[in-house]
Amino acid sequence: VTDYEQHPSQRTVQWIPGWSVGKIKRIGGDGVKLLLPYHPEAENAGAKRDGLRKIVESCARWDIPFFLEPIAYSLDPARSLANAELLQITVDMAREFAAMGADVLKLQFPVDPAQSHDEAEWRSACAAVTEACGAVPWALLSAGVAFETFALQAQIACQAGASGVIVGRAVWSEAVTLQGEARDAFIATTARDRIRQLASICAQNATPWYDRVAAPDVALDWFEHYEDLI
Repeated sequence: VTDYEQHPSQRTVQWIPGWSVGKIKRIGGDGVKLLLPYHPEAENAGAKRDGLRKIVESCARWDIPFFLEPIAYSLDPARSLANAELLQITVDMAREFAAMGADVLKLQFPVDPAQSHDEAEWRSACAAVTEACGAVPWALLSAGVAFETFALQAQIACQAGASGVIVGRAVWSEAVTLQGEARDAFIATTARDRIRQLASICAQNATPWYDRVAAPDVALDWFEHYEDLI
């Protein structure tokens, strides 16, 4: 549960009482996803890492993939992260959380377009993120930027090694201000066309996740050593 009224530096991970990875698996869930505002120098960074380790262990036990969305933020609520710090934190998070055991990383674009629109810088930053992820696939989130900006970000990120996008507001944000038939029409036309455009960008440029994740070498008697959950 996320309290969006708080600055990210004040947000703690609030677990839903009575909810668990095991219950997600038992009701038919296909994955576990966590949004995590993060800065490695924040006072609560250690507690967040400890919580992540528990989720990773539980997901491994229940054989369910863990989708982690770590979001870098400034420790100073009055300013945004400078691009150099944004990139460094994003790369460090990708490396640390990939090594920790996240199965897929959902990451913000590692360059703030308000500070730089240099496509060469964008490509270099995305390539650094891909290298930091190692064998863990990553997908790009939209962070609510304008669709045209996100489409370019998606193309560059995928060309630099991302495996796709996990997008929301860049596709449908305008619909929030509409009502009735106008909203329905927007979703049925503009939003649909945006999804199709992004799907085309990913199909042409993204690295398939299975090119990054090594296939297991499964023995004929694998089931004899496969842990029972009961």
